[in-house]
Amino acid sequence: MSWKIERELISTELVDKKLPDGDMTELSKITATHIETGEVYHLKARLGTEADKKAAWDNIYAQHEERTKPPAADPIAAEGKIYLDAKEGS
Repeated sequence: MSWKIERELISTELVDKKLPDGDMTELSKITATHIETGEVYHLKARLGTEADKKAAWDNIYAQHEERTKPPAADPIAAEGKIYLDAKEGS
């Protein structure tokens, strides 16, 4: 698998608003494209810490798994196919 990641800085804010002289964090817009499938995923996230980054990448991968999972089996549709195939064969 291969991914293309684009990041756009949206804004910079304080990590903790109670500490006005504290560290700053960036809010980013992430566009992740799965090269093989062409699926594109979007996420706005803070990437200031390793935990933030891991959560962002996990979120994108969860979106990918949800979008690419095979459709659930539909027993009624399967029954209809069997019935119609039988009718066509008679």
